[in-house]
Amino acid sequence: MQPDATPIPDRTAPRALWAIAQTLLDVLYTLFGTPADLAARGWITHKAYALMRPWLRAGEVLLRHLLLLEAAALTAKPSRAARRSRPRKRVTLTFSADAPETWRVTFPALAPRDSIVRTASPSAAPRDPAKVGLRGHRNAWPIAERFEALLRVYDNPAPYAARLARRLSRTPGAVSRVLDAPDDAPPLIGAQSFADLRAATDARERWPNTG
Repeated sequence: MQPDATPIPDRTAPRALWAIAQTLLDVLYTLFGTPADLAARGWITHKAYALMRPWLRAGEVLLRHLLLLEAAALTAKPSRAARRSRPRKRVTLTFSADAPETWRVTFPALAPRDSIVRTASPSAAPRDPAKVGLRGHRNAWPIAERFEALLRVYDNPAPYAARLARRLSRTPGAVSRVLDAPDDAPPLIGAQSFADLRAATDARERWPNTG
């Protein structure tokens, strides 16, 4: 596949590369439903978890590559001036399964240094005592939160790209962790699609590939 060189108006990477992300997200919707659907389930079997994890990991790999392309196109901005620290107020966060837009999620712009899958904090877990410690099941919230993070990056990549650009300006060598991909990610993304992504990131002008 030859990527379409015409970018989406608010994005720099070719639209064909962003279309790869759209296709993968459509697959995730088909397999798992929405993040709200996952959260509402509360707990999922180990078998379901084993199926979901590599697909989410592939989505994260794909969006990291796209964010790198968006970040490379940004003009370097000066570091933010130091601000006077202010006392912080304690805020109580609540999580509602049917309102994923209110969840406090983060997207890992750098691949984790190990293969351990992050889990949600205990406060984010469902509080049904009858299901706590359910044998053969895992908490569905971490999966739901990771899926929601993917959607937010896809819907509005600009702030994530800007944050990544600032980080790479400070530590250019971290680009190797942006481009890191486990062996099972390329087949899920699609061999040719992944090759197109790598060709695009290899051709970028900033932060040469140190991996």
